[in-house]
Amino acid sequence: MHEERRGETATDVGPEVANVEYRALTEHAHDLISEISTDGRVLYASPNHAELLGLDPVALIGKSVLDGLHPDDVAGVAQELSRAVASNQSTSVEHRYRDAGGQFRWLESSGRTYRADDGTMRVVVVSRDVTARKQAERELDETRALLEAVLEASLDGISVYQAMRDECGGIVDFRLLRMNSAGERITGRRREEVVGRTVRKLLPALFDDGGFARWCRVVETGEPIEYEVGLSDQGVPRWFQAQAVRVGDGLAISYSDVTERRRLEDQLRQSQKMEAVGRLAGGVAHDFNNLLTAIHGYAAHLLERFPAGDPSRDDVSEILHAGERAAALTRQLLAFSRRQELALEVLDLNVLVDESERMLRRLIAEDIELVRTGSAGPLLVRGDPSQLHQVVVNLAVNARDAMPEGGSLTIETTRVRLEGGGPEGAPRPPGEWVRLAISDTGIGMDELTRARVFEPFFTTKEPGRGTGLGLASVYGIVHQSGGHVEVTSRLGAGSTFAVYLPAVREEGSAVAPTRTAASPLNVETRGGETVLLAEDEEQIRRLARRTLERAGYRVLDARDGAAACDVALQLAASGEGTLDALVTDVVMPRMGGLELADRLRRTFPALRVLYVSGYGEGVHGARGAKQTRSALLDKPFLPNQLLAALRALLDRDD
Repeated sequence: MHEERRGETATDVGPEVANVEYRALTEHAHDLISEISTDGRVLYASPNHAELLGLDPVALIGKSVLDGLHPDDVAGVAQELSRAVASNQSTSVEHRYRDAGGQFRWLESSGRTYRADDGTMRVVVVSRDVTARKQAERELDETRALLEAVLEASLDGISVYQAMRDECGGIVDFRLLRMNSAGERITGRRREEVVGRTVRKLLPALFDDGGFARWCRVVETGEPIEYEVGLSDQGVPRWFQAQAVRVGDGLAISYSDVTERRRLEDQLRQSQKMEAVGRLAGGVAHDFNNLLTAIHGYAAHLLERFPAGDPSRDDVSEILHAGERAAALTRQLLAFSRRQELALEVLDLNVLVDESERMLRRLIAEDIELVRTGSAGPLLVRGDPSQLHQVVVNLAVNARDAMPEGGSLTIETTRVRLEGGGPEGAPRPPGEWVRLAISDTGIGMDELTRARVFEPFFTTKEPGRGTGLGLASVYGIVHQSGGHVEVTSRLGAGSTFAVYLPAVREEGSAVAPTRTAASPLNVETRGGETVLLAEDEEQIRRLARRTLERAGYRVLDARDGAAACDVALQLAASGEGTLDALVTDVVMPRMGGLELADRLRRTFPALRVLYVSGYGEGVHGARGAKQTRSALLDKPFLPNQLLAALRALLDRDD
């Protein structure tokens, strides 16, 4: 029968077609239908082989079904065919088959054995073209692989959560489905430890601060949110910034640890606040010094009117003593604001601390043990000896006050090399430093107190026991000396203040300005020279003129540098004498003292200049610290201090 149909058309081929219905099915089916022998030869191929694969069904008859397979699929298909024949069971396999154009198309083939009328075993195979599906699966796999690579390469942690609902449909919790490797690094938890657990167990703090409710809103509304949440890891606060978006009935959250960023921002805000307070303190100190100069001066003149034993003399003396105490507070404000003038020199910090130690033993109580440790040998730094001595004393007194029940006060000096960084983001420029650490075993500080410890007028002591300027002046002196201060403390565990100053390799001397101390002097201060007085504060100008004239000087005065320049030029043009000295404030409207001195020396080359200033800003800035025939007098000053400073300057051999 088979021989009789070899020349027929494709629709007539196949004695295996038992009836008209079967013929119609094979001819009109979308899937490919074929019959093969147990040894794999094609006995029948449905007409749509031509439509779907471009192959002539008649030409396929007698060929091996394995001939058109992709080489990689031959073994698998042969194995499935053998298994189906041997077990008389159906089989299913996906494979690639070459079409008429030489391209391989993916087919999903299902086969079933049956016994033909002639008694032979045959296999009916139904094949479906799944090339489009396989292409989509491949693209999906590639997308998944790309997504996986992106997730694992992300520096942010990414976690996916599934919403858990109750019987009424409300969200009661979220279950963690997956987390990337960055999430492991940021959270410190391995994926196998957390995947599958609920948010209530993983992040219980979210149920307290409203974060959970925000998550629920993301799932219900689809609107993404961004927020920060602070968590505590073994008592150390950590801050995370996160963004949540809906994914199906759950959400995906990307998050990063911003603890360091917040610390740096807090540090910047603190630095800006301290800088602003410093500018305010410096301005206040400047104005206050002017007032104190007037108070001191007029009180000193008033004191001269009362003989010894007069009760009024004691009253005026109290005014002067109060002014001295106010001047000391002003100097601390200037130290904090870094507007004082430092007499810089290279010094050995070990020697300075050893010299301070003798005085410290008198300052601290007997129930406090003073321990001195550190590196032997010179530890050279550049600084103002008196100011650095004040740093040691202030830190030691602060440590003493933190130990009302006694304890141990340790002073350590060492040379260290810093590589940068620092505790809690503190600035630590790399390099060689000399470290002065003063530690106590006292009551310690909480975080809020530690953050404000250098603010002026901030103190935890009871009223009357402190001004709140001791540590503020330490902060200013150290920073003006090119160093920085670090504080570590815990409640009940004491505190350590570590001062870092740039190390100096070789001994040498910094250029120090000629400076006149503001202390009473009992010297002959009269003179007859011509003095030009330039001062923008009227009270001080009147006081200084009165003081100088009473001492025998010829005084010309002006309210600012520009006016003083005009007065001096008029004197030179008149031929009525020369100008011997200039007493000038440093900072004045229109023209400052430095510029005024430079201009006048073009006309009067031998001019002596006594600079007067409430703070050091501008005195030895761009012009340099050292000028010949010049000196500096700090405000506030007493009349006899002004006279002594001027006389010493005029009598100096330079």
